[in-house]
Amino acid sequence: MFIIDPFTPQARFDFKKMAEVVKVAIRALDNVLDATQYPLDKIEKFSKQWRRVGLGFTGLGDALAMLGLEYGGDASIQFCNLFGQSLRDESYRASIELAKEKGMAPALRRNFLSKKPDPRLLAGSFITKLPADLRRDISRYGLRNIGLNTAAPTGTISLTVGNNCSSGIEPIFALEYDRNVRTGKGDETKKETVRDYAWLKWKELHPEETEKPRYFVTTTEISPYAAVDVQAALQQYIDHSISKTINLPKGYTFEQYQDLFKYAYKKGLKGLTTFNPDGSMKGVLEAPTAAPAPAETSSFIVRSDAPHRPDSLPCDIHYVHANNQDFIVLAGLLNGSLYEIFVDEQNGHNLGSHKTGHISKKGKGEYNLIGPHGEILVEGLSKNFNGTWGSLARMISMSLRHGVPLQFVIDQLQRSKEFLGFEKAVSRVLKHYIKEGENFELQERCPSCGHEKLNVVSGCPTCPSCGWSKCS
Repeated sequence: MFIIDPFTPQARFDFKKMAEVVKVAIRALDNVLDATQYPLDKIEKFSKQWRRVGLGFTGLGDALAMLGLEYGGDASIQFCNLFGQSLRDESYRASIELAKEKGMAPALRRNFLSKKPDPRLLAGSFITKLPADLRRDISRYGLRNIGLNTAAPTGTISLTVGNNCSSGIEPIFALEYDRNVRTGKGDETKKETVRDYAWLKWKELHPEETEKPRYFVTTTEISPYAAVDVQAALQQYIDHSISKTINLPKGYTFEQYQDLFKYAYKKGLKGLTTFNPDGSMKGVLEAPTAAPAPAETSSFIVRSDAPHRPDSLPCDIHYVHANNQDFIVLAGLLNGSLYEIFVDEQNGHNLGSHKTGHISKKGKGEYNLIGPHGEILVEGLSKNFNGTWGSLARMISMSLRHGVPLQFVIDQLQRSKEFLGFEKAVSRVLKHYIKEGENFELQERCPSCGHEKLNVVSGCPTCPSCGWSKCS
């Protein structure tokens, strides 16, 4: 509705048009309070005293795609701040104008006969963050409404009014997915296939294209930490509640849950809702699963693409002492799995005691290390990190994101004739990320019973037939 020239280098958001719509929408919602037939006198009295409304929005994920911005990336966070501030300021400006025209909400007056607002309103933490001109006008005229904005769950609205646009502040769930819908006959449901609005628009403009652009990221491709960042950016401009669900990847551990909730707390979130695909409850929305690949009959090695890297990845910061050297190893994580590493000696780097952060992409091959509070800890990782071991660190990172089992990488590092500090430091870090149950096969026979293949269980070659283990 507000995107001009979508999917082009000239794509932009029409903030002027949005301001006009917000003005009309706040007036309409305020009128609804007077037109409503209330079931109880108490409810009517309370509603008209405070005149609380909740103007929200939907389609953020689609809007970001149309603007060419990757959901959760640094540029999208900047846009969320601009959008949230505009929504807040224009809503409050509209409520001030209504207060001039019709009078402020009765509960906001200094007393019953006064035309001045209660000073406590002006001292509220949310009001004090408004621009100076709005605070000045509120001190003169008050507000027509005590609360103005919300970010509600808009699943059905997005399907109907939004023509299957992304929901609320959520990312695009999937370009095409199945939705379980109640038929009205008891608990009976049926599946309906839904195709994303922005994706259909892009396909109309690019009928010959087969690859989706990088900015069409969907729920399962977004780091939970990036999802937290989007909510944190928007909620500071929302004076009511905010609804956001973070879809976790499969295999998310309790420890990862803890770290995510601590991060959300540090970012000041009002609340955090997650959906665990390994849980007992089935989701309302189901992304289609790919058909299993046919059995491999060819003799050549099958190559696989790495998963798309978001603009920002959460990372763990490891401080490792090996061979009388002190190393820093940054471990970038995609949905809880190790995706990339950056390595350097600790000399020359003052990271304080930070143990977590974000590796943020600033350009092609250029990255910054961002601290937990948004501060830049290292600017230009490619130049200031990996000075001596850059090529090897990049090769290890490539192996990680293309799915090479961690134990294979560790084994190769440990085969070095001169097992140097770098190899020791990286090996120790990689061992932290071998998940329990992350098993794979070795094309080797068991030295005990001759079984043709060994399994690697928690990093140790083990025979599935006789139980022989290299580690025992």
